[in-house]
This record gives sequence, C-alpha cells and structure tokens, in this order.
Amino acid sequence: MKDAIWDKASCLVGQINTHLEKIQELYSLETSIKSITHQLKVSFPVDFKTEIHAFVNNHKHELLSDTSGLNNLIAENIKRAEEDRVSLEKANSQYRAAMKLYTVVAIEVNWTSSMPLIKEMEYDYEGLISENLKSLLSDRKWDDFHDIVKEIMRDLQQLRELAIKYQEEGTPGNRKESDEEKAYRIMEISPSATEEEIKKAYRELALNYHPDNAEQTTRGIKKLAEDHFKEINWAYNFLKGIRNFC
Repeated sequence: MKDAIWDKASCLVGQINTHLEKIQELYSLETSIKSITHQLKVSFPVDFKTEIHAFVNNHKHELLSDTSGLNNLIAENIKRAEEDRVSLEKANSQYRAAMKLYTVVAIEVNWTSSMPLIKEMEYDYEGLISENLKSLLSDRKWDDFHDIVKEIMRDLQQLRELAIKYQEEGTPGNRKESDEEKAYRIMEISPSATEEEIKKAYRELALNYHPDNAEQTTRGIKKLAEDHFKEINWAYNFLKGIRNFC
C-alpha cells in the first residue's frame, strides 16, 4: 500500500513539475507578446495567468487524480500564444519598415515645399498611426493589416519618386537646387551649420541609414536605405570639400 501511495505521489509530483515548466514557457511567450505590442503601441488581449488560475481553483479535487484537463488548456494556450507571437513579429517588422520609409520620404518631400506632396505625405502618415490600423492587430486581422501597410508603402515610394523628380526638374517659377543646397538638404542641416554640427549630423544619419541596420526590412526598403546612405556620404564629402575641413 505504501509503495502504491508513493508511486502515485511521485507521479503527481512529476506531472506538476511538467506543468510548471509548460506554464513557464507560456508566461515567457506572454512576456514576448507584451514586449512586441509595446513597440507597436497597440492594445492586445493576452492574460494566460488569470485563465489558468481560474481553472486550477475550479478543479482542485479533479487535479489530484487527473491533470489532463490542465495539460490540454496549457497546450492550447501555448499554441495560440506562439501563433500570436509570430504574427505580431511579422507585423512589427513590416511596420518598422514602413516608418523607416516614411522618414526617407519626409526628407525628400519637405524639401520641395510642395503643399500637394506634403499633404499626401501627411495623409499616409495619418494612416500609419491611425487607431483603425492598430485595431486590426488587436482583432488578429493579420492579412488586413499587412495589405493596408503595403498599400501605404507603395504610396510612399511613389511619393518619393515624385519628390525627387520635382527637385531635379523644378517647376515653373522655381529654380533647380544647386549641389550645395542639395548637400545641406540631405544632411538635414542649415547652411549656417558649424563644422562640428555637420560632423554630428553625419554620424547620426550614417548610423540611421547604414544598410546593416536594415536587415529586418523588406528588400525594397533596404535598397532605399543603401541609396540614401550613399547620398549622405556624397553630401558629407561635398561639404568637407567646400568647407575645407577633415
């Protein structure tokens, strides 16, 4: 009898330890999900602890002899949490790429001083930060979220092309910018900037747009980062030449 009781107790202890490990895995997934949603600044329903505690409290006596119900609950939650984590990581990666593209486009568009282009850019930005877009993640409408962000990114890429063309060709009554003006625009500084301010701007821009920092973006956005990085180096070297500093 004692051996039977001991075996039963050992079995229950083993099951409890297994459940604790799986619960810890689940809580780790919950932490990852909360971290991603914090980056996205979106509210996302995730609270596995409350559900598990409620199940345990409601099935205390059954769990002494059969833990299969708890095991199934944990397994289902782990599967759901892993799916949510993967989907949120993909959404976060795409969203970061879209915001990086917006930053590149904003530089080009603001320099044109063209109100139609600026208004179009602001419209795209409002779309990126809108609650309607973020709510798609809360509702787990992954495909809808990706489709809308892709559409906004296409609009931004077209807007950048228009802005560049606007700068190169100019418009009636506007003269084409000089190389010096272009260099200051790319460096995002005033012509009155000091040498130290130019160097500081270069360090910050080079860090932000270095191709190695675009590994999590789409291929198209990485290409934009590479192109802008080349422009930054050109502008910096140009200003060093005309300012005569090292």
